[in-house]
Amino acid sequence: MDWRDEFWGAVYDYRQHLWLLEMFMLFLFILTAMSFALGHEEEGSRVIAFVNLGLIGVTGGLAAVLYWYATKRKKEQS
Repeated sequence: MDWRDEFWGAVYDYRQHLWLLEMFMLFLFILTAMSFALGHEEEGSRVIAFVNLGLIGVTGGLAAVLYWYATKRKKEQS
């Protein structure tokens, strides 16, 4: 078995954790959106909120792509 197949097999085995990570990222996104609505309108807090949104987007996007691709590969192999 190729190392790629082993890697995607391991990712497939941890799908439930990726789903949990997605839900956590959604929760953090909601909190960040609330900080835009309810927080201070100072420049420093806005910059931190935008950086936070970027990190949430990258992490959530990576988890979603890993989840989707691992599931797709598993269905193709079956």
